[in-house]
Amino acid sequence: MSGDEDVLASCLKVFPPAYIAFLKEWFENKNNGNSLVHEDASSRKLKTQGKMISIIRNSLEKSHSELLKPFKQCFVDAKNLTEQKRQYLGTYGYKNVKEYMNLETDTLEPNVNFERFEFDNIIAWWKKHASKRFENLKNDGRLRNQLEVWTKNQEIDIIR
Repeated sequence: MSGDEDVLASCLKVFPPAYIAFLKEWFENKNNGNSLVHEDASSRKLKTQGKMISIIRNSLEKSHSELLKPFKQCFVDAKNLTEQKRQYLGTYGYKNVKEYMNLETDTLEPNVNFERFEFDNIIAWWKKHASKRFENLKNDGRLRNQLEVWTKNQEIDIIR
């Protein structure tokens, strides 16, 4: 990653997406409704954000030099941000999976609920829950019987 792309990537951590969208719209309005980058450009989002930052930086250099240093410091601070990645660790009925994965122990110890994770028990659990879900969809009239294909002419209802 080049230096400029690194700065832009750190910018994403500082400014929330809604604010970036607001800035993009503001800049396009000031640019007679035209986009800041060519319509066919690759990585348009990154290039648009880079163009906005460049315009702000140049403007600050010319007319508000006292604000330039805090603006640049914002990006330095963003690079120093650390984010803890969220993760889920399935134990599959063992009580020391975390220690095993961190190489703190060589053996996995079954937990009191170990038998729940046997193949037949997992199938029984899912069958019960899937059947209940099917019946609820059928009773509520939300069961879908047709395959939906996304085309330009037809909007599909996304299941959430």
